[in-house]
Amino acid sequence: MLRVSREGFDELMDQLRLVISGYHPVTKDPIAEESDLKDPDVSKLLVLLLTELLTQSATVNTVDNVDYDAAIKRHKYNLLIQDQVNEERGKPSKHNTKWDVKDMQDLLLSFRQGTDVFQLAEKLERTTGSIIGKLRQLKIITVEEAEQLNDRIYKAHIENGVEFQ
Repeated sequence: MLRVSREGFDELMDQLRLVISGYHPVTKDPIAEESDLKDPDVSKLLVLLLTELLTQSATVNTVDNVDYDAAIKRHKYNLLIQDQVNEERGKPSKHNTKWDVKDMQDLLLSFRQGTDVFQLAEKLERTTGSIIGKLRQLKIITVEEAEQLNDRIYKAHIENGVEFQ
């Protein structure tokens, strides 16, 4: 098994994020359109690799004598309650729920293909703020890009007469 220091792991993750975002990991120049790295199958593989690495790095130690059946039942009950609360508040069904690997893959692939933040939020049943926050957390977008997206969302809400609290 390959062992990498935390700093080395973070550097590898940053380079992988750059490639997924369409930039050369060393020069930071845009990757040429004719490059194999622009191939959709390669992009999908890189996104799968990133989400797997993120999932593995967040893994915690487990206790040997856990009642897994009871834990699963509690988890399903909590999801049901959360879904009801979200519905009552007019929020997307996955509001305030943990991101799973499939949702992160969908987010990264769709964003890389140019899908709009509003469409992503609807597709993934999350708020636009959650979409931007996750992209920022994964370092797919910069702070400045996140601010630009938030400004665009704010303006769109104002144009549609949505009040902010």
